[in-house]
Amino acid sequence: MSFLKRISNAFFWNHLNRITGYLLDFVLSIVLARGLGDYGFGLYSELINFVFLFSLMCSLGIDQAINVYIPRYANQPGIVSHLLRKTFLILAIESISVVFLIYFSSGVLSQFINSPELASIIKIAAFYIVFHNFFLIGETILISFYATKVLFSLNNSLKALFIVSTWFFLNQGLGLKEIILGYIAVSTFISIFYFIKFYHYIKPSPKKSDYAQFFRFGLVTWLTKFLNYVLGRYFDILLMGYFLVPKNEIGYYNIAFSAVLALFYFFTSGFGGIMMAAFAEFEQKGEKSKMAEGWQKVTEVCIFFSIPVFSYVLFNAKHIIPIIYSETYSSSVPLLCTFGVFYLVTIIIGGGTNTAILYTLHKEKTVLVLRTIMGLLNVVLDIILIPHYGAMGAIIATGIATVGIYSLEFNYVLRFLSIKFPFRFLFKIITASLLSVLVSWILPISQITGLFVNLIFSVLTFFITLYFLKPFSAADKAQIMTINRFLGRLLYYF
Repeated sequence: MSFLKRISNAFFWNHLNRITGYLLDFVLSIVLARGLGDYGFGLYSELINFVFLFSLMCSLGIDQAINVYIPRYANQPGIVSHLLRKTFLILAIESISVVFLIYFSSGVLSQFINSPELASIIKIAAFYIVFHNFFLIGETILISFYATKVLFSLNNSLKALFIVSTWFFLNQGLGLKEIILGYIAVSTFISIFYFIKFYHYIKPSPKKSDYAQFFRFGLVTWLTKFLNYVLGRYFDILLMGYFLVPKNEIGYYNIAFSAVLALFYFFTSGFGGIMMAAFAEFEQKGEKSKMAEGWQKVTEVCIFFSIPVFSYVLFNAKHIIPIIYSETYSSSVPLLCTFGVFYLVTIIIGGGTNTAILYTLHKEKTVLVLRTIMGLLNVVLDIILIPHYGAMGAIIATGIATVGIYSLEFNYVLRFLSIKFPFRFLFKIITASLLSVLVSWILPISQITGLFVNLIFSVLTFFITLYFLKPFSAADKAQIMTINRFLGRLLYYF
């Protein structure tokens, strides 16, 4: 199978995995929000924040190191085995240490965020972190070998069982403690299948390699991830708890932030990991022109899907949120719209693709420095804005810092690669999106049926406009045809 075909197949299954994964996450959030209420959902948001934070502490950036280094040694199973064995040993030691740390400091952690009712539940969640780390590494290994079809089955089975167990416990009148115990039980079952699937990558006799270089790269990306934490929602949730922002408002924030990320990743997350591995191979072969071309194609795909979807959802958020989550969560609407505008800007300038390219060009220290600067800016803005404006202050602070970091990374990518920014393509997509929003404004929305009809007419308007604007060049269509004939024939009309 050619490299292009291998990438396209891996992208298809990875994209399908992410689409269904985010859909299942979305369903889980609805089940939790409706079942726990706005206050309970705010507590859940704080609890999952701790899971993410301490899982990040354990990872040491090893997942990113795997994604960059394993594809380089794909034809040397002894070196791959050595790297993975060392990785799992370090991860096991880290995970056990963090579990003990959380278990004995749960009271202090719960007091810090002014949620004493979480003290006993944090102790239970500590054990779930071990599985969270295991799945993170397992997922990265499978992506690095382009085994995304297997990943699709495992990841979606895990999330579907989470939904079933959560629904069952909530229907029995139980709460957060039982939900987390359910997560642990499901994770134990699925982890067996994960291990079976990637064991043959560990099985060969290990051949010593430079693990120090592998580990150093991981540490740099680990520090970068911590700065991403400071730039993201989890740090905001931590500070909102500290500054006594009401729990229900924290829940509104979590819904708004999650919805914006889901809108983007639902269509474009298939590039995650796959493009990092592809860029690593291009860099190894010295094919910088292909890296530049890859940046342009990925950005065009992100623009093509994200701008019309964001435009429609942000314009109709006042209808969508109450229909899906109930009227209780209407306060999420202005938060969603504000952060959505910030995030659209980052998509247009390349977003995470810039980070992937800088990593594969061995500029991980540059990424670290840039994110340190923007991370400090976000901390300062959070401390200033959250006490006065609550969740909206957190959204504004994180939005400014996020646009700042991706702008700086884009500027650095331009120094190393000859990138042609798709201005004409962007203009045509924006034009079609604005016309579809105009149609949406004309048609009324009442209940879910009205929303569905409104959406259909808006989508038709978007594609009819594209038929006349023809945003894709002949070269784009020809290249896509070599990857997927059906998609190529479809785009022939645009």
